[in-house]
Amino acid sequence: MKKLKEGEQLKQLAMDEFIPCEAKREGYRSKSEMTIGYDIDGQITIGFNKGSYHNQTITIESPKNVSIISKNTKFVIALL
Repeated sequence: MKKLKEGEQLKQLAMDEFIPCEAKREGYRSKSEMTIGYDIDGQITIGFNKGSYHNQTITIESPKNVSIISKNTKFVIALL
């Protein structure tokens, strides 16, 4: 991290400016907490809670279309 010199100020970005991101955008999650339960079709699956606890409409959604989940995690889930 660059330290500011005495009297130096940070540049404030305009609303239409952006900072380019070089970070990895897919498959970067090395830890995810998933649930075992029933999907919308009543099949047992491993994935994320989807729905509302308040309305008692919780189902489990597979992580197969979630871009931040690693391919290895998706592979292991598919084996189970």
